[in-house]
Amino acid sequence: MSSTFDHVHPVLACAEDIEAALKETADFQVVFMAPSDKKAALLALTRLESQLAGLRMRLMAVSDDVALAEGARDVVALVTHHTRTDAGSNRRDLALAEALDRRWSQVADALGLGEVNVAQAQVICHALDELPAEKVGPELVAKAEAHLVAKAAEFGPRELRMLGRRILDIVGPGDRGAARGRTTGQGRAGGRAQDQPDQQAPR
Repeated sequence: MSSTFDHVHPVLACAEDIEAALKETADFQVVFMAPSDKKAALLALTRLESQLAGLRMRLMAVSDDVALAEGARDVVALVTHHTRTDAGSNRRDLALAEALDRRWSQVADALGLGEVNVAQAQVICHALDELPAEKVGPELVAKAEAHLVAKAAEFGPRELRMLGRRILDIVGPGDRGAARGRTTGQGRAGGRAQDQPDQQAPR
């Protein structure tokens, strides 16, 4: 382990390394990149953006002590003051951070790995929070969470929102989901239909 990590927390060291790398690339003319490199960079940076958001939200969820020490009303007030960002956006981020920290660990893990983005995470968490707790057991809830996280590899927020509205029809016990699928077609076609959004956005 390097001397840096002997004195600086790994999270701070990570932030310092990212900042240094960004400074090193600041003067490069991206217009001259090959098209394939542009595409690779766009996708990689988008994934990294999700990972950074996941790490930031992990911090937000457990930073009440920082707000208290600085006399701030809450983490939202703390972040808004020091970063000069929008309080409304910060409050939405905190709500998502708390949902990921307290309830939806599979979504949190996927966000930290860049497998879902923030918009997808918001939609998935909202769908899961809307499940009737008095009727749905923890095993089924975990199954629903895993299914929506997996589908984030195929669908954007709009389609995930539609899937979330009928997630119990898809992962519910017995033949509940299969029966719904058979109404849309026969055989394999009907089976696929039950697990797709009702309407897909153009790609």
